[in-house]
Amino acid sequence: MDSVVLLRTQGGSVIHAAFGNPSSANQEVLKVIAIVLMVLDHIALVTDAPLSHPFHWLGRTVLPLFSYILIFNYLNNTSQPLAYLAS
Repeated sequence: MDSVVLLRTQGGSVIHAAFGNPSSANQEVLKVIAIVLMVLDHIALVTDAPLSHPFHWLGRTVLPLFSYILIFNYLNNTSQPLAYLAS
């Protein structure tokens, strides 16, 4: 039933209602975290170090982070959604 409440909120999208409105500085921090985790994942792929499995697991969190940023910006900061998708 929480999703129904989120869909009825005014003044923002479902993502805004669920997670708040991250500032661009917070989004930049999320991007840096995702990049570091992606580098760790790539290190795990090319090495056979004892920490390669935990690095690989941490690297799997990159897709949800980048997806969240992409979808949030698409829903909240795009005046021409079709142009955004075409570029």
